[in-house]
Amino acid sequence: MIQLFKKTIGNLGLSKAQPIKGRPGLQLVQTAKGKRWKKIDQASKNKIVTFISNLGKEYHKTIPLDKIEKKFNEHGYVLLQEDNTEYEGILTGAKGRASIGIAHKDTKKGEFYQPIKQQLHIQWYKMPSGKFEINGYIS
Repeated sequence: MIQLFKKTIGNLGLSKAQPIKGRPGLQLVQTAKGKRWKKIDQASKNKIVTFISNLGKEYHKTIPLDKIEKKFNEHGYVLLQEDNTEYEGILTGAKGRASIGIAHKDTKKGEFYQPIKQQLHIQWYKMPSGKFEINGYIS
């Protein structure tokens, strides 16, 4: 079984993840289609998740997606739509949830990005006061 797995991975053109100099925890994976970002580096992920957690400690007049997007941009990442272009959507409704793709800024080709495996998961609820409560995490 292990032998079959190794052969399958080899046939896909995948190789072992390689660390990126100057970006601890960030890795590239070599695929048949070229290099691909594997995941958000741990330091950036911790800062973004802490920021989102702190947003959840207060109520907001609107869903603060613009603030969250700005935080991702500060760390070199962009939020993606389903077609792997930059996120331009809005979140509506009294309550809901969304899973939004993430990509590293360096993966842009034309108007498209190469997404990583992780996503931003965000939930919101509109309180009787009219303000929103939010929470979120990165998978």
